[in-house]
Amino acid sequence: MSLTQVRREWSKLIRDINAVDHVIVTKRGRAAVVLMSHDDFLGLQDTIEIMSDRDEMRAIAVGERDIRAGRVTPARDVLQRLRV
Repeated sequence: MSLTQVRREWSKLIRDINAVDHVIVTKRGRAAVVLMSHDDFLGLQDTIEIMSDRDEMRAIAVGERDIRAGRVTPARDVLQRLRV
């Protein structure tokens, strides 16, 4: 979407931003800015933080291996043990 279009449709963009993943704004035909909802932005920041942490990524990999190997406990059993 061009900067001119963004200026013209700003209110609609802000109102509808949750209905789309993001909007790439172009200036002179080249990508210049990305608009996204605040919730999506926070989620992206969280994802970057997790992916930048070696310990977190290692824990995720271990968990994925456990799932593939069938080393899992159904949620209802965990909740029952915790009496939740």
